[in-house]
Amino acid sequence: MKSHLLKKLLFLILVIEIGLFGFLFFQEIKKTTTHPPSLNPNPPALKKERTQFEPEYLTWEETTADAPWSKRDAQTMVVFHDKIWVMGGIEDGETKLPYEFHIHKSDVWVSENGLNWERTLENAPWAGREDHSCGVLKEKIWVMGGMLTGGGRQNDVWYSVEI
Repeated sequence: MKSHLLKKLLFLILVIEIGLFGFLFFQEIKKTTTHPPSLNPNPPALKKERTQFEPEYLTWEETTADAPWSKRDAQTMVVFHDKIWVMGGIEDGETKLPYEFHIHKSDVWVSENGLNWERTLENAPWAGREDHSCGVLKEKIWVMGGMLTGGGRQNDVWYSVEI
């Protein structure tokens, strides 16, 4: 009789230990599991656990809906000396001309915060263009190629020179 009671007691202790182990194990897994973004785009607990860039956690805020330059597309943008630089592009004019005959710009705008913009050049020495490439290398901004008014494609290369 005692032996039978002892077996039941040992079995009960074993069940309790397995249950406790399982509970603690799943709590640990729960802590380390990556959760999908919730309705709150920056939940505080998840923000602290992330150690690398995860695009799904990006949120966007509009700085301005009305920047001072003309409406345009096919411009380029680079970051240089902790400022945003916007160059060229095609103006969205009210014209019925084919796309390639819209006004091609060679202006240069700069901002430290995306809200306040200053035009540094109305007409850069490179011809007004769209779909050009820009980059930063060795303390210079580089402008390459693109398309001019009338559809003429360019293979020229320009760089900024500090005076």
